[in-house]
Amino acid sequence: MNTYQLSISIRADDDADSIDTEIRRALHGINENEPGWDVVAVRDRKIIYHRRPDVDEMDRRRVYGMMLSQQRHRFLVLTKRPLVAQSFYRRFPSFGRLPNVWLGVTVEDQQRVRRLDTLRRTDVAHRWASFEPLLEPVVLERKQLDSLEWAVVGGETGAKARLTKPGWLISLTDQLWAHGLPVWFKEWGHALERVADPSDLEVRDLYCGIGDTRELPPELDVLA
Repeated sequence: MNTYQLSISIRADDDADSIDTEIRRALHGINENEPGWDVVAVRDRKIIYHRRPDVDEMDRRRVYGMMLSQQRHRFLVLTKRPLVAQSFYRRFPSFGRLPNVWLGVTVEDQQRVRRLDTLRRTDVAHRWASFEPLLEPVVLERKQLDSLEWAVVGGETGAKARLTKPGWLISLTDQLWAHGLPVWFKEWGHALERVADPSDLEVRDLYCGIGDTRELPPELDVLA
């Protein structure tokens, strides 16, 4: 799978032509260099569902128009603000039904599992979840699992990464697999070697094979 990070910066003083130019610039390298199907990750920190005043509804519609016109790509839209996304889709339901757009939410802990309830009540073609970074044990309900087609799990990366215990990742992956969901395991987390107990390292080593899990639903397995 070829995966690209799409960063589109929208500023308060940008006019429509500037935004359209930025969208074309962001996509140009992908379209020119990779003739086949690709998966494009869209970060909501830059576009779409941020509450910033410089990202308005028209900007969101332009971005979705871009995704509509780029049917050769699959777009993974990931947000921590599913209520904002839900409100947008209710006003523009046709955007939610785009077959090449996957709406996902980030779930870091049990409190934020409720984002999955908002996601499952949002009328979109495809739903997924990113449990990265996973910061505590998470238990999912059947109705939440039923709404998903795919999940990404992993620990936090970077110099200031918080600890993700291997047992949390294994338990979550088992829940997802028991429900028949494909799982993409990204990493154990950078804090593991630094602050974990020896028992945590033993658990990781015992289940080290899980770290190589790279499963995809058929619609995203673009190299199949």
